[in-house]
Amino acid sequence: MLNKLFILGCLTLISFSFKAQQDAIYSVFWNNTTVFNPATTGEQSKYFFSNNTRDQWQGTNNNPFNINSTLEWRVDTINSAFGLSYTYEQLGLETSNFVALNYSYHIDLPQNQQIGFGIAPTFATKSFTTQNFVAIDNPASDPSIPSTQQTFQYFDLNVGISYVSEKLKAGVGTTRLLESNGSSPYTNARHTYATISYELEMGNKLKLIPQALIATDYASTAYSFLLLAKYNDIVWLGSSYRKDAFFGFMGGVDFAKKFRIGYNYDFYTDSYIRTNFGATHEFVLAVMLN
Repeated sequence: MLNKLFILGCLTLISFSFKAQQDAIYSVFWNNTTVFNPATTGEQSKYFFSNNTRDQWQGTNNNPFNINSTLEWRVDTINSAFGLSYTYEQLGLETSNFVALNYSYHIDLPQNQQIGFGIAPTFATKSFTTQNFVAIDNPASDPSIPSTQQTFQYFDLNVGISYVSEKLKAGVGTTRLLESNGSSPYTNARHTYATISYELEMGNKLKLIPQALIATDYASTAYSFLLLAKYNDIVWLGSSYRKDAFFGFMGGVDFAKKFRIGYNYDFYTDSYIRTNFGATHEFVLAVMLN
């Protein structure tokens, strides 16, 4: 029955319609899954802190720059987990700040399986400025371009569902569920994310973990595939591919199974982007306490 509920929940989330893809997608997405699926809150450890910092196309002005920090804690006595997430996004003339209050409820199943349901009320501000705007014609003649810096506040929701077993993890999450935009003339579009990973034991110390992430707004879709190798649960190396975009190369160390530090470099398949847009780096940190 609960497995059927999980499938029904996934189909319900996927069925929403979308307008335009706006959320940032991290290459090391497995380090901060609660940013797009609150049902995964509390899955990594009892107390968990993570930070992903992504600096994309460093050779461009006002290049995409994203920071996400998440604090989570699990309360096993009530089968729940709570979290606080902060995200900063810079994209051209737009700057956004998001604060999400994550909650997930976990239902234990036989054979160490678990289903989670999550919700995250989200408070956001979005600012636009024309300070560095360059145009052939006078920007003042275009009513869609603000003449001065404008800031908008709005409230939204993220929701999700997840499944965890000893080897398999899967989930579906939706962000910007309400498509709120405050008084902004720009539309916020709903997004859906589907993830899956499976852990393969390759001996006493080596694990291989293939993973996939599909992110869509039904106007455009990003497909990411990742193979992560872990040695003795300490050293990890991985390679990823995002369809029609780039190859990613990542590596890091989990110290004493409590502290994580890592780095990812994205190699874009388009030679023009590689030559003219600059490098893309991503740095990850985590603290895992049980």
